[in-house]
Amino acid sequence: MFRALGPRDFNGFRLRLLALQVACQALIVFVLFRVWSLRAAWSYLLLSAPMLFVVYTSYDLVAVAFAVVGAALVRRQQPFGGAFAFLLGAFTKIWPVVLLLSLFARRQLRALGVAVGAGLAGIAAWSAWGGSRAIGEVLTYRGARGWQYESLPGSILRLVTGDRLRFESGAWRVGAPAHVFTIAASVLLIGALAAIWLWARREPAGLEGVPEAAAIIAVLVFGTLLSAQYLIWPLPFVAIAASRGARSLERWAGAVSALTLLDWIWYDPLRPAAGRLELAIAGRNVALVGLLVVAVLELRQPPNRRHRVGSQTTV
Repeated sequence: MFRALGPRDFNGFRLRLLALQVACQALIVFVLFRVWSLRAAWSYLLLSAPMLFVVYTSYDLVAVAFAVVGAALVRRQQPFGGAFAFLLGAFTKIWPVVLLLSLFARRQLRALGVAVGAGLAGIAAWSAWGGSRAIGEVLTYRGARGWQYESLPGSILRLVTGDRLRFESGAWRVGAPAHVFTIAASVLLIGALAAIWLWARREPAGLEGVPEAAAIIAVLVFGTLLSAQYLIWPLPFVAIAASRGARSLERWAGAVSALTLLDWIWYDPLRPAAGRLELAIAGRNVALVGLLVVAVLELRQPPNRRHRVGSQTTV
């Protein structure tokens, strides 16, 4: 993708990357409108508005677009197309891989099996091209030991140890915890994802968007790297859930989005530990945990107690 955008002229590269992000944002809104509802499209636009300054300098919207297109294809009874869209998203940014489990929840096991096979073939090709250390470099952020201080685990580590921040592998990080703690965070994440998709499997026709949002938010909560632009990932699925009646997710996601903008405004690379910045990060992390709790509670709520939106909202 970066080669296609042109690596020779950095200013031209930035403009083409910006154009790509704008196109992805437009695609996400269009798909939400056509496949779900006008309410979902407007909800996403409003939730993502504070994030636009944050995400347009990155390429996260490319993976979000793949994820939304994949979910739309699965909803339109095209699970194989949806599986490959999720897979393309996962090879752009790792997190869409958790959405492959939506095929498990909807009992589309053949499509899931094909996607797993294609994914393993892609990993083999990647390793052959990038070398045997390629996968490890991605999973460990090129061997970084510290946890990013903006992440929930990183903020807890900083609170407990009081360690100073240091710039490592492209991010401000704290501490050098033993690998057992990183493994423990990964185990917690895997357990949370397993519970989310098992609950969703019990009611595959349940409230749309909730299990996808919960799974992505779990990745953000338990991950040891959490840059500001990552908070755009769950917003389309929160918008889908809100359009089907889960309005509480929308309110919590709005708080996350607004506090992320505040984090971006106050960020100073020369003073990353400024008090007001850390306060904004702490508030954002609290809102993010609240969003996960609300999503899980909504997922576990009995179907007859949910406030569903009528079919007239679906286009």
